[in-house]
Amino acid sequence: MNTVIIAAGGTGGHVFPAEQIALDFKNKGWTPIWLGKNNSLESQVCNKLKMRMIHIHVCALRGVKNRVYPILLLIQAIMKLLFLFTLKRPKAIILMGGYVSLPAGIVASILRIPLFIHEQNSIMGGANKLLYPMVKKGFCAYPDLAEKMNNLICHGNPIRFTHPVRSSDRKKRCHLLIIGGSQGAVQLNELMLSLYRLKSSHKFKIWHMTGIEHYQKLGSQCKDFSQIYRISAFHHEMDEAYEWADIVISRSGAMTLSELAYFGKPAILLPYPHAADHHQQSNAEYFIRHGAAQLCPENATDLVKLINSMIRTKSIYNQYVENMKSLSSDNAGLKIVETIIPLVT
Repeated sequence: MNTVIIAAGGTGGHVFPAEQIALDFKNKGWTPIWLGKNNSLESQVCNKLKMRMIHIHVCALRGVKNRVYPILLLIQAIMKLLFLFTLKRPKAIILMGGYVSLPAGIVASILRIPLFIHEQNSIMGGANKLLYPMVKKGFCAYPDLAEKMNNLICHGNPIRFTHPVRSSDRKKRCHLLIIGGSQGAVQLNELMLSLYRLKSSHKFKIWHMTGIEHYQKLGSQCKDFSQIYRISAFHHEMDEAYEWADIVISRSGAMTLSELAYFGKPAILLPYPHAADHHQQSNAEYFIRHGAAQLCPENATDLVKLINSMIRTKSIYNQYVENMKSLSSDNAGLKIVETIIPLVT
C-alpha cells in the first residue's frame, strides 16, 4: 500500500490546499493520512473526507516568551511520530507549512523518508524555511520564490474549485464582494461602513462577508443601507460568490488570491499588517505589479474613486480580468502529485 503523510493545520491557507493534494493522491490509488491537531479545521476536513488522521499536540514557537512548554510538546510529538512512521513507513511526507509541519519534517529527516514542502505565500514561512535544506523537492505558488530557491518548482496553489468558470461581463451596476475572512477584518469592516454612508456608493451592489465575530454588530449597523445586496458572516459555496462579483475587496492571503486568479476577479487588497514576515503585503505587491489588483486606500472616498477608475471603461476592466486570469495555475494539486510519485516509487 502506497501511503503518503500530509501535515497541515491551523488556517485554511494551509488546510485547503492540503485537502486538494490529498484528494489527488487518493485518485491515484494512494492512501493519504493527515497529520494535524484534534478539534480543528483539519479534523473537520478529515471527517468530511473520511480520511484517516494522526493527531499531535503542538503549538507555535514564534512570538512565545516562555518556550519550555512548546519545546516539550515538540519533543513529545517527535517521539510519537518516530514510532508511527517506523511502523507505517510512508513513501513520502508532504509539509504545508505551519508549526504542525515541524515534528513531521524532523522525523522524516531522521528516518530518511522522502520529504516535500509546499509554500503557499510569496515569502517562505518559518517552518518551511527551516526544513527546506532537508527536502527532496519543494513546491511554491510564486515564480519569484522559485527563482530564488533552486529546489522549488512553481506549480501554484491547489484550490478547491475544479469546474469551468462561467464567463460573464461586468454587470451594469458594479457588484462588489467584500471578504473579511472567517474571523473578519476589523479595519476592512470599518472602512466599508464609512463607504456605505457615502452617497457615491449607491451606484454599487454589495455583498459583504463580515466574518463570524463581527456579523451581528455590523449587520445591525448596515440594515438600512440600500446598496447592500447581502450581508453574511461567511459563505460555504464561495464559487457562487466569486461568480456574482465584479470586483473583490479583501485581505491578501495566499488562497484567496489563488481563488481570485482562478475566477479572474480584479481585486482591491488590504494586506493583514501583522502577518508573519509581512507575507500578505508581499503577496499583494505581486498581484499589483502584474496589473491584476490595486492596494486599498485608507479612506472611503478614495476607495470609491479607485473602484470607479477600475470600471471606467470596458477595456480597462477587462484588462484587469485578463491580468488576474494570467496568474492562475490550473490543476496545481495534480501537478504536485504527479511530480512526487515518480520520485518515490
